[in-house]
Amino acid sequence: MKNFLLITSITAAAVGVAALGLAGTAAAFPNAGTAEDVVDSLKAEGYNVQVNGLVQVPLKLCTATDVHPTLSDSDTLQDKGHTQVFVDVSCPSHD
Repeated sequence: MKNFLLITSITAAAVGVAALGLAGTAAAFPNAGTAEDVVDSLKAEGYNVQVNGLVQVPLKLCTATDVHPTLSDSDTLQDKGHTQVFVDVSCPSHD
C-alpha cells in the first residue's frame, strides 16, 4: 500500500510540474498563433526580432518553437528597443 501511495504522489507531482512548464511556454509566445503572429506581436511591443530557421514559405505557414531570451512584462519601451529577441521557427518544406 505504501508503494502505491508513493507512486501516486510522484505521478501527481510530475503532472503538476508538466502543467506549469506548459503554462510558461504559452506565456512565452505572445498571441500563440502562427510564427508571423508571434513576430508581429513582439515587433509591435518594440522588440528587435530575428527569425531563426529555414524559412522558404510565408511566415504565416510556420510555427514558433521558441522565443529567447525570456521576456519580462516589466520591460520599458526603451529596454525593449535595446533587446534582440530570437524567434525559432519550424516551417513546412517548400516542395
